[in-house]
Amino acid sequence: QYKGDVDLEAFEAFYNGCQKPLFYNGDVRTLDDIERLSAHYSRLSGIVIGRGLLANPALALEYRQGTLLTPDELKAKVRVLHSMLYQAYSEQLQGGEAQLLTKMKTFWEYLLPDGNRKAHKTIQKTSKLANYLGAVSNLLA
Repeated sequence: QYKGDVDLEAFEAFYNGCQKPLFYNGDVRTLDDIERLSAHYSRLSGIVIGRGLLANPALALEYRQGTLLTPDELKAKVRVLHSMLYQAYSEQLQGGEAQLLTKMKTFWEYLLPDGNRKAHKTIQKTSKLANYLGAVSNLLA
């Protein structure tokens, strides 16, 4: 929902003049982004990964390990996360299939943006839980 690019020139000017603890926030999506920012702005107190973590829930793990997960490893982690979330929502929500489906669809708004486009589209358009689960299975295959 955010538009435009980060104004790195303005951030750099602020960074150079700021004596307080400073965090970077904006368009951090990959391990390379984190490493590049950490190297360039060595006085940062932290880097906020926000939507990057929504797109890749393993981003913090990749940073901590210093290596990227393989696509299969990432899908396995997302599969576990999805299963846990689906189970929790199934137990807690009382609005039936429609409410569960609405909640689960939001899970995919940012997640795995480079994944199977057809599966993503089916996830967002379907009104049937069985179709949703099939599309998720295809996306994570």
